[in-house]
Amino acid sequence: MAPENGSKTSQPTANHQAANAVKLAVKCNKDGKETFFVAKRNMKIRRLLTYFCRYASLDYRSTRFVLDRRPFSHEKTPNQLGLQDGDQIDALIDGNGA
Repeated sequence: MAPENGSKTSQPTANHQAANAVKLAVKCNKDGKETFFVAKRNMKIRRLLTYFCRYASLDYRSTRFVLDRRPFSHEKTPNQLGLQDGDQIDALIDGNGA
């Protein structure tokens, strides 16, 4: 929706924010639930994963995270990992719980 006066100041701001963010899902194998996050493309993915663990009452140190069935560095950013909107990270919990 464009402003009535023809100014485009609000639209580029929204586009700029969208360009700097990625929408991701984290799916837990324990309960099958997906949790959705919007993350900055330049922040370390570890920050999102630790937040997910707090939200889901999981221990970050005993939870394995994989992308496309492969482990990845939590010190990388979504840009460095090549993540796009809608990508899913799987949280794997062992059978004993966390």
